[in-house]
Amino acid sequence: MAGDLHTHSTCSDGSVPIHRLPLMAARLGLSALALSDHDTTLSAQYAYDHPVQDGVRLIPAAELTGYDFERSHRVHLLTFWPDLDCPALRQHCDIMRQRRNECALQSCREIEALYPQFRTEQALEYAQDSGVLFKSGIMQALRELDHAGEAFIAGQLERSFRTLDYYKSLLI
Repeated sequence: MAGDLHTHSTCSDGSVPIHRLPLMAARLGLSALALSDHDTTLSAQYAYDHPVQDGVRLIPAAELTGYDFERSHRVHLLTFWPDLDCPALRQHCDIMRQRRNECALQSCREIEALYPQFRTEQALEYAQDSGVLFKSGIMQALRELDHAGEAFIAGQLERSFRTLDYYKSLLI
């Protein structure tokens, strides 16, 4: 039984809509696929609602962000078959959604100030499935402007994303 226990869709920072992942997995010969998006129950709910799709068994999962205080760094924990009615899980996902959006919107403001052609609204289009703006959505919006690879913007983005990571570290 070949499978993948860690995948992301557009329910978080992945590039493929969740409904297309099972067919892609089937074409690769996988028989099981865990839908484990970041700090959301959207993909787990999809897997509960579609236990088998395109011949692939979907495993409800989530990748939860935590903090290892002993080692002083962020960690990600995979959880399988999460209880979607769990108040603590819902609260965690709500908090992380709010924190990620605050940080990403701050980065967008910084990018807009440096690069006026960039519009936050463009990046937010990539948050439609998840309700969360991830770095990947910001980068895709920049790629559409055909400037993501320029040295100027790359340096400015690096500074902006360092700011984003700093904000995240304060919020966890």
